[in-house]
Amino acid sequence: MRMNGARCTRARQGKGSVFVDQMIERFAFLFLIFLLAGCVASTPQVVEHTGAAINRTPPRPAYTGEPLIIEVALLPEPGPVPCLGAPVRRSQYISEVRECCAIGASVVRVQPIAADSTPKNYHYDRSLSNYRSIVAEVLRAAPEAVIDLDIEGAGEDVREWARNNARVELSSTGGREELLEPAGGAYPMAVMRRVISNGRNLRIGLHESHAWPYQGRATNLDYVRQAIAMAHEAGRPIATPSEAREFLQLQPLKNLYVVLSSDKVRPGETIFIEAIVSPIEQPFKAYAVIVTPRGRKYSITKKGKLMRGILPFAGGKEMKNPACKTLIEMAIPQNAAPGAYAVNVAIFSSRAPVRPWAALEMAETTLSIE
Repeated sequence: MRMNGARCTRARQGKGSVFVDQMIERFAFLFLIFLLAGCVASTPQVVEHTGAAINRTPPRPAYTGEPLIIEVALLPEPGPVPCLGAPVRRSQYISEVRECCAIGASVVRVQPIAADSTPKNYHYDRSLSNYRSIVAEVLRAAPEAVIDLDIEGAGEDVREWARNNARVELSSTGGREELLEPAGGAYPMAVMRRVISNGRNLRIGLHESHAWPYQGRATNLDYVRQAIAMAHEAGRPIATPSEAREFLQLQPLKNLYVVLSSDKVRPGETIFIEAIVSPIEQPFKAYAVIVTPRGRKYSITKKGKLMRGILPFAGGKEMKNPACKTLIEMAIPQNAAPGAYAVNVAIFSSRAPVRPWAALEMAETTLSIE
């Protein structure tokens, strides 16, 4: 009996161990399946490398349209109802010109905001001295921008100076700026989209419209950003200032200009001569020479006086910023001989001889004394 009991006990133990072994095998099999599934899921895809970096962002569609020229007209006309969001101080205006040109505007409508304009006394100053100073500030803020000067309501002295200033490339009273369509009215976004889709070019800003379909107040930068986004959707790149000049059939940008307040004067009348100069990255010396009808040469000196001979009026190691410099302001002598006077401004390397062929930059114009 004892032997039979031991045999039964061993039989029961054998069956139990078989059951346990079977369960272990099943769990091992399931674990192996889960393990393999995890390995397959975590295995990286095989990529055939060609040596170039892999860019996982979808490429932007290639541009298919003509570059979009953006002109900014930042200032609404002064009036009893202020335009919230518009620059009302001179410093704010220049700052917005700089920012708009930095992100894509290639043409600036220069409006004569007064140097002492404030939120409580926002106003324009259409005097010649104010136009001269604000154009100089805009050129320092955006040296390559196309200048469209708003001379509406200005006097004849301003108009004559603008005609003689080759850096003033457009004037708002008519001409090529008509190729830039204003996005005005109550729905400027719709106008912008239509103009861009039709392949035309834009003039935008708070001068054209105060309307804004989104939350908050419109700003000039908002209009420029919207135009850029619409242009990208339409497959049009944003025009650079040089591309804008080419389309508008303007002269390429120069590094030196000489500007007369008037190209025809009589004895006793006052005249000034300006120079507009781009940055100079090397030691230089600059000369401004007036040649009389008889061939005599007079130089404008550092103190703004005329002296016989060839003398420099400026020089230095470099000039980091663009400059608009008044070379001389004087009354024409009563005994001045009538005729054509050549006005030459030139910049030379500090080591170069003072010869026309050695000039780094040279500009010339003619003054007629009647």
